[in-house]
Amino acid sequence: MRSTRASTVLIVLALALQGAALLSAPAASVLAATPIAPIAPSTPATPTTPLLQRQLHGPTAQEDLLHRSTETTIPTAAGALAATVLQPETGGAVPGVVLVAGSGAGSRASLAHVATAFARRGIAVLTYDKDLSVYTPFSRDYAALGRDAAAAAAVLRQRSGVDPARVGVWGISEGGWVVASAAAADPAIAFVVMASAPTVTPGQQLEHTLARFLHEHGLGALRRLVTPQLALGRHVFDYTTYTPPLAQVRQPVLAIFGAEDATVPINTAVATLVQKLPTAPAIAVLAGVGHDLTTSPAAAERAGSWMHNPDQKRSFDTAVSQGVPVVAMPDPSPTTAVLLHGANLSLLTGLGLTVVAASRCGLHRATHRLTAVRLSTVLRSASRKAT
Repeated sequence: MRSTRASTVLIVLALALQGAALLSAPAASVLAATPIAPIAPSTPATPTTPLLQRQLHGPTAQEDLLHRSTETTIPTAAGALAATVLQPETGGAVPGVVLVAGSGAGSRASLAHVATAFARRGIAVLTYDKDLSVYTPFSRDYAALGRDAAAAAAVLRQRSGVDPARVGVWGISEGGWVVASAAAADPAIAFVVMASAPTVTPGQQLEHTLARFLHEHGLGALRRLVTPQLALGRHVFDYTTYTPPLAQVRQPVLAIFGAEDATVPINTAVATLVQKLPTAPAIAVLAGVGHDLTTSPAAAERAGSWMHNPDQKRSFDTAVSQGVPVVAMPDPSPTTAVLLHGANLSLLTGLGLTVVAASRCGLHRATHRLTAVRLSTVLRSASRKAT
């Protein structure tokens, strides 16, 4: 009973502190996310064809080439990483690409279907297992992961039948930060494909995702409280403020997004690429596609075609309004931070006491039931003996 009362008091206190923090926290400043006008294509568009539906066509792109698979390893500072190379059966040297997985364990098996799609289009593909020693829930070294991707590109350049001057990198989602780091550090990388890449910091990407969820469920007012809470998290998760080195990426860049992506602030991502990259990127926003571009045939076609001729600058419709702007995430004021820490501690303690109280209550009930069953069994046994 005392545990229940104490937990109720602590939860009420936590809500009160959260409310005080909400009042004391200033609104986070909004980052510019003006829709970018499409870059003029190298060939005139057909007036009857919407920009969103136009496609990139590489001069040698195919979709049905046979390919062979071989196993290899990637030498890194942490040791050798297992890798697989798919090479199309062609007579001449072909372009190559290293695939970099998104968040999670990132085994090469997770991108096997993407590798096959590109190999069938006349591209040599290398996939490899992510080095998890620099990738944990609390710490992620994108620079080290980028060096791994650059080492993988070096291995692919040495393969017979691969044109070493046309080997690039492709990264999905979180892998977009990795391939940007790899290209910035290694000028030998020929091109960069960023698929569903946020381009903002991981913290801002997460804040945008939660804010969009709140907005769509009529809870947008809570964003003012969510933002400083996430800002506090940077002291626990060391990678939330990572900024990809886009200004140092001098290779041709293709950025592909799904118009239905609920996790990437597309307008801000496009604006960031256009503003920070030394050369104008090629942009593709695919209608009816979400965040996972690894299963999109249209994404495979666009990237596969472009990699045969990455110098071509093409653009598609980038005016995707997601209704929620991206905000800067400064550290909360000392007052707000103290209130949030107090609220979080009170809430966790209250919930813990609630669990303890529920467990005790359940234990008491179970004990009573067991006692009643045993007593009933004894009485029945005595009754049988008496008769």
